[in-house]
Amino acid sequence: AAIDVEQWLRAFAFATLSGAVDNYGSDGSQHNARFYVRPEDQRVLYFPHDLDFFGSSSMTLVGNGDLARLLLDPANKRSYYGHLADIVGRAYNTGYLGRWCDQMGDLLPAQDVAGNCAFIDARAEWVMSGASDAVNTRYPPLDFQITTGGGADFSVDAAEAVIEGEGWIDVRQIALEGAAAPLDFTWIDEQTWQVTVPLETGPNDVTLVATDLHGGVVGTDTLVVTST
Repeated sequence: AAIDVEQWLRAFAFATLSGAVDNYGSDGSQHNARFYVRPEDQRVLYFPHDLDFFGSSSMTLVGNGDLARLLLDPANKRSYYGHLADIVGRAYNTGYLGRWCDQMGDLLPAQDVAGNCAFIDARAEWVMSGASDAVNTRYPPLDFQITTGGGADFSVDAAEAVIEGEGWIDVRQIALEGAAAPLDFTWIDEQTWQVTVPLETGPNDVTLVATDLHGGVVGTDTLVVTST
């Protein structure tokens, strides 16, 4: 009711990846942040501020006490780690930032731009795999798949079926193939999802499509569910 939790988790992920200290997103710093009350719902947004004093590439993944409180909720923790992985994969890497590294290095030869860009790779590697609570350690990657009945076809005497499966932290929505809207689904543990799908009488080809934060497909799986 007070904050936009998902926006805060994304902002904390950005601040954490920066490796900067002396700001609200870093270890023990309860200052240097911007907060904005969104007029339409009066919920507070958090914007990282003053990220110009870099620490170590091996800084903690959860430095702020308020972030630690948010991550007591397993759903929030999964989302936060998902944001870390998403930002690293999309932007916080020198494969993406390399042309800016080159440009800034040419424009500002007296600055250690090459060192800053090397820091990016080191920091991303630490967050994804190096830390004791790294993304890939906390949530080992796995393929999106249906696990109900071992993934084999099955029958039910009902007009709907509950299906379970596994997915990584990149799974944000699950939909029936070709459907206009996603299905309501829940995570019943850190890697297991559960969804209820509607059925017509007879065999139903059920293809579930998992998408990420940006609507990109990260996995699909299919089975036949027969309604008797």
